[in-house]
Amino acid sequence: MKSDLLFSRTLGQALASPAIDRRSGIVRLVSGRLVRLFCLVDGRLGWVASNLVEEQLGAMLVRRRLIDSRTLEAASTWCAKHQCKLSGVLLEQELLSRLALESAIGALARQILAASLELKFGEVSFEAGRPNAAGEVTVSLPIPVLIFDYAAEHPKGLSQLRTQIGAATMRPLVRQDRLSLVDDSLRTTVVDYLIQRCDGTPQLAEIAGKSPVAAEPTLRAVYALILLGVIQPYVETRRESKRVLDAMAEPVSADEILARIRRAEEADYYAILELQMTATRDEVRNAYYFLARRYHPDRFREGTLKNLLGAIETYFAQVTEAYNTLYEPELRAAYDTKRGGTEETQRAEPEQDTASLARQNYARAKILLGRGRHADAVTFLENAVELDGLQSLYHETLGEVLVRNPRRRVDAEQHLRRAIELEPTNAAAQVALADLYCKTQRKPEAVAALREALRWDPDNVAAAGLLGELEAETRGSSGSFKGLFGG
Repeated sequence: MKSDLLFSRTLGQALASPAIDRRSGIVRLVSGRLVRLFCLVDGRLGWVASNLVEEQLGAMLVRRRLIDSRTLEAASTWCAKHQCKLSGVLLEQELLSRLALESAIGALARQILAASLELKFGEVSFEAGRPNAAGEVTVSLPIPVLIFDYAAEHPKGLSQLRTQIGAATMRPLVRQDRLSLVDDSLRTTVVDYLIQRCDGTPQLAEIAGKSPVAAEPTLRAVYALILLGVIQPYVETRRESKRVLDAMAEPVSADEILARIRRAEEADYYAILELQMTATRDEVRNAYYFLARRYHPDRFREGTLKNLLGAIETYFAQVTEAYNTLYEPELRAAYDTKRGGTEETQRAEPEQDTASLARQNYARAKILLGRGRHADAVTFLENAVELDGLQSLYHETLGEVLVRNPRRRVDAEQHLRRAIELEPTNAAAQVALADLYCKTQRKPEAVAALREALRWDPDNVAAAGLLGELEAETRGSSGSFKGLFGG
């Protein structure tokens, strides 16, 4: 499946930008239920994490036959119990050398990066701050080199490569503020040529036609530079309309967002995006990005509308679902066929699918929580989990509420652990789990959970504050695991 150039470019630039001034932080990619984290230290890739089991380090080590499944199971059991890192355990037990581990981590990083750049859609964000690498074996990989290596092989065919780059009539323009990404190790003849020629005047076809090397290596270098943001299509830099630019500048009122939420409850995908059925793919994309800039939940995590966050998250999930369906021709055709079915068929189908009902239950629960009606909210949260049990957020919120009830703390722990299982990088669930451990006098486990929360969210104030209170009490109590893998 071909990638969406806009998304690939967004991800590539999000990874590369911190390298310019050697910033540390975490680039977070969310695509549906998939979550991937790229942990950057001083602008270089230190390690990656994914909520897909097959993309985790242990699975790769077994596939490469560096460890066997029995060793992985024993190590994973220890890590889960003591909240430590698999790579650190394997190194300390001398089951793998540091060189072998670093090689596997680097290979995994390249694999996940390639898979991410080939996604069709997703949301990308960057959280500044030094990721906590305690107990983790890390690498230090330069992002520009990884991007150039990727573009040297992906996509496979020349025609697909041309599609990824865009129209041959575009006029590429070099961004001087990003040229530092292309250091001496990347300055080949063709790269130097492109940097000199891409001034926004000649078209890409002319530039490629006069290149000192063949067409394919020239275009692969162009693609790498586009992914890094060093080259920007000049015609596209002028396409941001005043409507889109104003979307982030104007404040959003409660009446506005509530009206949006109410309309979306009964609307089809076209109405959610405010489009006609004849809308082109560009119109679908533009509608989505306007709504994303205006109503993304991250805008409302603080401020006067934060009590509506749950409902806003539900609404934006509907927007994303509509975009994902209408942007892809095959999915859109299937949706249009279903939407235009006979009246009898439409009556025979459920009015709403379970995922939609789950989102509505979750949104209602968040409103009730904002009003302090925790017992009532539990009912809606349990409904959401029952309808769609694969959403980490639902389990996390239900667990947080159940912690308040001493009689429901076993259930609370189960839901919080499930939230972390579905999304290992869920720092909020780790903090809630630590709170539960404190209430049940399990302080060493609370310390381990808080450290894991700070590993993915270094600026988490709640985790840092609670850890400061507990760390002295539990220091040195984790014990030894020597001999765990023997026999």
